[in-house]
Amino acid sequence: MQPGVDSFTDRAFAAAEAFARQNKSFTVRRDAPAFSQGCSHRVVRAWWRGEPVVFKYYAYGNDDCRLREANALRHFTETPCLPRLVDDRLERALIMTEIDGEPLTAYESAGNATTLSSIWRQIGGLIAHMSRIPLSDGDLDAAHRLAADDMACAWNAHAAQPDFGTPVFERSLRLQEKHMREGMAMPLCLCDRDLNPGNVLSNGSKLSGVVDLESCRPGTIAEQAGIALYAVAAYPFANASPELLWNAFCDGWSEVTMMPSLQAVRVQCHRKVWATIHRDGVIRTDAPAPDWYVAPDSARIEEILRRCDALMGDN
Repeated sequence: MQPGVDSFTDRAFAAAEAFARQNKSFTVRRDAPAFSQGCSHRVVRAWWRGEPVVFKYYAYGNDDCRLREANALRHFTETPCLPRLVDDRLERALIMTEIDGEPLTAYESAGNATTLSSIWRQIGGLIAHMSRIPLSDGDLDAAHRLAADDMACAWNAHAAQPDFGTPVFERSLRLQEKHMREGMAMPLCLCDRDLNPGNVLSNGSKLSGVVDLESCRPGTIAEQAGIALYAVAAYPFANASPELLWNAFCDGWSEVTMMPSLQAVRVQCHRKVWATIHRDGVIRTDAPAPDWYVAPDSARIEEILRRCDALMGDN
């Protein structure tokens, strides 16, 4: 997207250029188009002391996304394959290093099994490394509050939307109620709740990095592994089976640390599936759904649940 495409892109360019005029070490790259991230934010490319960086300009009226991403970048500051926070002085933007690579979605129809298996093995190692960076004990209450809120919102969606009120979806909720405690008793970590192929960048068979960390929140290693399981189950690749990619992810994780129990991972995958239904708390009993909310296709969601269970050995 170049300036003039839409007013939001124009504002993103204007903010970046105003900042660059006051901070001479930055130069906005007018030759490089801006692009969307997270379906709505704008990313403007720039140079900083000869290094490629991006201005990520956040779309929403509150500052939650920006603050969560800034916190995540600081938390993972020593982690390879993640952006490095450069400057946080802009009111609605962050400046971070640019990671070179193309999204893994580019391989959905064209990638070969060997390449994809190699990338997912590297993803497993990176995510395991991220999960080993500890959070403080003070984050325990936040992780449990998020889990309880997710459960309440899932039941609300189950009751409010007939497509998700069937026995298949009720069994999923009962499974979570029965086994959630096990996963929540595992070590804390800062979970990337938006890990998906669109946010994973690679160059050929080499993992470049993971971007778009605005959804990071306190959780446990079981939750993080369950989110990765969801990414495998929800985003199929034409030339590589989910089993191949999940086994590769587990191999990469196991090279760094022990995998959580399969039941705990399965339950957290189900939790993530429901988060896509209630949109991280949009469907609640105390407020109507916003006008922009569109429920996902229930048949696709049911297929993701089946795929998740099959990968965990429960057919």
